[in-house]
Amino acid sequence: MSTSDPRPGSTSPGSTPSGTDVPAPAARAADERDDLFPGPHAPRRTGPAGHLLGTVVGLLLVPSALAVALVGESRILVAQTDGWDASTDAVGIVLVSVGVLLLAATVYLGVWSPTVPIVGGLVTAVAGGVFLYAPSLARETVLAVLDGTSWRTTGGTATVAATSGTVLLTGALVLVAGLTAWQSRRRGKAIGDWRARHGAHAAEADRAAAEAA
Repeated sequence: MSTSDPRPGSTSPGSTPSGTDVPAPAARAADERDDLFPGPHAPRRTGPAGHLLGTVVGLLLVPSALAVALVGESRILVAQTDGWDASTDAVGIVLVSVGVLLLAATVYLGVWSPTVPIVGGLVTAVAGGVFLYAPSLARETVLAVLDGTSWRTTGGTATVAATSGTVLLTGALVLVAGLTAWQSRRRGKAIGDWRARHGAHAAEADRAAAEAA
């Protein structure tokens, strides 16, 4: 038996006065929440093993990238020190470019695990602090390690670049990039949890409204 009012001008609960159907509350809410979870599957999370691997990668990648860049910078400084006539060292330019690319890769790996730039940046920043605030100690240590090798001159010139603050600046920037990636992951998880709770509550409210109608 129909419960609709047969009188002219009357409307049924699911239609507008012009006869256009009004979507049910649950369907309307679902349409409005389509952007809450745009993908059918949740993104993969990095587990403890991945973060541990990221720590190792950061410890190896950042110092290696900075060492390559410093060696390249030392070659450029040697070419430009005495009577500079705008000449430069092509190998040095290549090495600096490779170092920059490796550091960029370090920061980008923060999407996979923030421990890569955090650990690598922290170690590099500490080493850079030693070079900047205790330059004599850093120089003596580097020259003692490279004494008797063909790398002694290159190491001495690279130490000059390191004691100027290059290492500390690079390490600090990589560290901050890692902390930013870590905080962004935390914020994204908090937003996802809030959306899940909000969606569940809205669905319950829509079901209650539909049952009451």
